[in-house]
Amino acid sequence: MKKILVVVCAMLLALGAFSMASAAPVISINPLNDVQLQGNIFTLTLGGSGFDIGTIDPDGVTASVSGGTQGGGLSLSWDPTILSLGPITAADVTFPGDQFFGDLGTIDNVTGTLTGFSVSSINGTTSTLFDIVDLSFTAIGTGLSSTNIVVSLIDVW
Repeated sequence: MKKILVVVCAMLLALGAFSMASAAPVISINPLNDVQLQGNIFTLTLGGSGFDIGTIDPDGVTASVSGGTQGGGLSLSWDPTILSLGPITAADVTFPGDQFFGDLGTIDNVTGTLTGFSVSSINGTTSTLFDIVDLSFTAIGTGLSSTNIVVSLIDVW
């Protein structure tokens, strides 16, 4: 019985190592850390990375790996006593898909949230690294504000 347990543990460790080695898709904020003076208007860019799409040949072997996604949805939050998000227009959307279909979302600067933002594209992007949208914030207070992204469970990337 001990030998079987050792094999199962070794298999689990091997699977864990494999999953850590492959790049997981990530939605992130750029710049990650930014220092602004009160009153400054600045841009944070939401971007994606690690969206690898593999094509499979008829034999069941991966034939090639290319980058891209057809889009997805997200929500964003921040400290509303420190930051205020300006309006988002279609011109702010930098998602590189062939067409932009989606929702610019709802901004609530009282609670510090952007909800229901989404982008989509018929043919998707052609890159594993891409920008999604440029967000124009104003520093209205002093202090530190984390900015949190929540990926939509309905409009999955």
